[in-house]
Amino acid sequence: MSLKRTRLYRCGAFGVVFVILFSLTLPGQWIELFQSFVHPWWPWPSSGLVSHDFPIDKLVHTFLFLLAAALFVRGWSELRKHWYLIALSLLLFGLLTEFIQRFVPGRNASLGDLVADIVGIALGVWFAMVYLRKRYK
Repeated sequence: MSLKRTRLYRCGAFGVVFVILFSLTLPGQWIELFQSFVHPWWPWPSSGLVSHDFPIDKLVHTFLFLLAAALFVRGWSELRKHWYLIALSLLLFGLLTEFIQRFVPGRNASLGDLVADIVGIALGVWFAMVYLRKRYK
């Protein structure tokens, strides 16, 4: 893999970590403001932007951690034999964000969010490893 592409993956990985830390620690009132802004374009009917039928917050957790895991594995492809170190680091980061959310007004820590983080990490590592296997065979 070229050095330029490696740098791009690494910058993207740290960028996603920043987005995760920023978005998961926003106060609840900011989330509500964002929801009211997005609501007119929301494709699913519901009484509120986030309904019990469609857990958008879990999808956001899953997507962000999937993207972070895939970018970290791709950015440090020399560590692909030690992918579990990346997964463990992201799991600890997920625990940290849930702990921080306990102290943010209008937010709370949730085991469901942590499970969504774990699913995202697993899928991200898996997608990146499948890609690397095909690319380096």
